[in-house]
Amino acid sequence: RHPALRVRYLRSERRALPWQRWNAFRHSTGDVVLFLDDDVFLAPPAIFRLLEAYGAGDHATEVAGVGFTPTPVGRRPAKRNARSLRERWHGTSKYPAGALTPGGINVPTDEPDLTRPSPVGWLCGGAASYQRRVLAAIGPLEGLFELYEAGIGKAEDIVLSALAARYGRLLRLPAKLAFHLPPTPTSPRPYAAGGWRRGLRETLGKAHVVRWVAPDQRAAGAAWLRIATWELAQASLSAARRPFQPARWTRLAGAIYGSVIGLLNRNRIPLSPAHPLNLFKGGELFLRGFTGNR
Repeated sequence: RHPALRVRYLRSERRALPWQRWNAFRHSTGDVVLFLDDDVFLAPPAIFRLLEAYGAGDHATEVAGVGFTPTPVGRRPAKRNARSLRERWHGTSKYPAGALTPGGINVPTDEPDLTRPSPVGWLCGGAASYQRRVLAAIGPLEGLFELYEAGIGKAEDIVLSALAARYGRLLRLPAKLAFHLPPTPTSPRPYAAGGWRRGLRETLGKAHVVRWVAPDQRAAGAAWLRIATWELAQASLSAARRPFQPARWTRLAGAIYGSVIGLLNRNRIPLSPAHPLNLFKGGELFLRGFTGNR
């Protein structure tokens, strides 16, 4: 359907997800770079609509990135409930779907019922594109790479799109242009699904995320406290429901430890994810022996 496009397969190293994204960008060509997960496929008009969005209006250069909202295959799309306990706890109820709060919390998306692209605060990493000039200006995010390789990284798509938003608008395309296949039992996960690292990821890992993406650094501290206390509550309930499963207790231990270390070190986290964290050099964040690749 697109005879001018060609497919190139690139052998890559076994590295963390954000590094893979950067590596793909380094070997790509063209003015627009599209990232797609291997379980996402596009409808026939998707590429045309994406490029059309970049050219919309009188100032095409103001658009930094355009993304899809993948429609689940064989499942009902998740509907946002702005009145849920989670949203009220995180303080996102009053914000539109797909926004980014001043403190750096991403508001859940809702399947858009739109006929034209809509402005958002972040893009889903599984089906997002950016202008080459924007990705080149952002550069490699060494701190983000390190966080993922330590096993406590998450929300790399939020970090990347929030940085891209500093160079122009982010637009989300209408639904039913991209489709997400259901996961299988063998589907790989780019981050820890449970246990100690999950507790660390949702507390200390998220401390890095809000520090990096918050439009208002004064609001970032309060936003992180909402995130950390939510994980502490969820981990406690999980352990209480299944007290004989060790992974639930190690998750709680990781959440407690990550909250304490995050509270003590939050202002020491570099403001930019481009700066190395040196997690395993000198033990600045006291992670050696806990998050190493084991």
